Amino acid sequence: MDITLRELADSDLPLFWEQLTDPELPQMAAVARKYHYDRGHFDQHWAKMRSDPSVILRTVLADGAVAGHAAVFGPRSEREVTYVVGPAHWGQGSPPRRSPN
Repeated sequence: MDITLRELADSDLPLFWEQLTDPELPQMAAVARKYHYDRGHFDQHWAKMRSDPSVILRTVLADGAVAGHAAVFGPRSEREVTYVVGPAHWGQGSPPRRSPN
């Protein structure tokens, strides 16, 4: 499986919503926010994240298909990384790749 990251596109958001509303996701993530349950909050959250130049957002692709998203945010000295992989891609793993010399 080839895993890559790319810039977020508007067309990714409906799939992210679908992934976040899967009933198993909050248990897997051990966290739930208002935007996991309410489309209005979801849209507000993503608008805020996308308008913040300090937040790095990427779409995660698995063999070219949208598998989820990743973000880096927070103060420079305390940056956090978060990601969501949709249930359709759970348990499939990704073999390690050797970096070219």
